[in-house]
Amino acid sequence: MTVLIGGQPAWRVGVDFHTCPLFNGVVPHVGGTVAMGSTSVKIMGSFAARQGDQVVEAGPPNAIAKGEMTVLIG
Repeated sequence: MTVLIGGQPAWRVGVDFHTCPLFNGVVPHVGGTVAMGSTSVKIMGSFAARQGDQVVEAGPPNAIAKGEMTVLIG
């Protein structure tokens, strides 16, 4: 079972892996998981990730840049 938000699978802290197209010079960020998200909303037993939450990657951490504007997660 998958929870969809705006037709896309919802991200969960420490569970779902993000691929990142960014590079530091010639070194790709690769991607990673969300370090900390909502502390009050869980999706399938794991805390929900939101726009602005930090993704820990091989490069410097990056914030989630986009989200579904009609969904608010506390």
